[in-house]
Amino acid sequence: MIYYSFDEIQEDLVLDGSGNQRNALLEGGISWTADGYKGGALYFAGEDGFVRLPDNVARHLDSMTIALWVKLDSNPMWARVFDFQGSKGFMYLTLNSGAPAGGTRFSIYVGDPDTEPILTIPADTFELGMWYHIAVVSDAENYRFYVNGEELASLPVTHKPSEIGSDVVMANYLGKSQFEDPYFHGFMDEFYLFAEALSAEEVAALMTR
Repeated sequence: MIYYSFDEIQEDLVLDGSGNQRNALLEGGISWTADGYKGGALYFAGEDGFVRLPDNVARHLDSMTIALWVKLDSNPMWARVFDFQGSKGFMYLTLNSGAPAGGTRFSIYVGDPDTEPILTIPADTFELGMWYHIAVVSDAENYRFYVNGEELASLPVTHKPSEIGSDVVMANYLGKSQFEDPYFHGFMDEFYLFAEALSAEEVAALMTR
């Protein structure tokens, strides 16, 4: 498990509140603000700022839940909420993809586009300047996407998160793509990564923690 409250930053270090010491680093145009959804948050200026997570965050994730609060200042196409790279592929979430046009996209790509899952909802679900709680869940059978505690999309599993392989270059990001895509522009708060698939009730409970 990883938990970043973003309530306090030590220079460029984001401390892991889970106790597992999976601390992260701030890079580029990113700043701390007291104006978070709950306490402090990170503000991404949309130019070159991102959070670099530790190595191998997905290596052993046969199931997972990634959840956080976001508030968008803009929503450029292909800007990433998160993007994790391994030796065999990558896993990412964008709230505005070019494929499908006008939709979000969660994907786990391991070299074969024919088996790449594309979990999507309309991008206009997210209004600018509003806080939203988002969660992506992967279990043995399905991927599920939640917004404000409500399941809005599901898709049968084709690849486990762990299938992207190991990572030794710390190419695991919040707010940055593996490619030359725009940077995330807005706020992030209360980031969780669980090595288990939370139930709908547990996802909803995260909103009130």
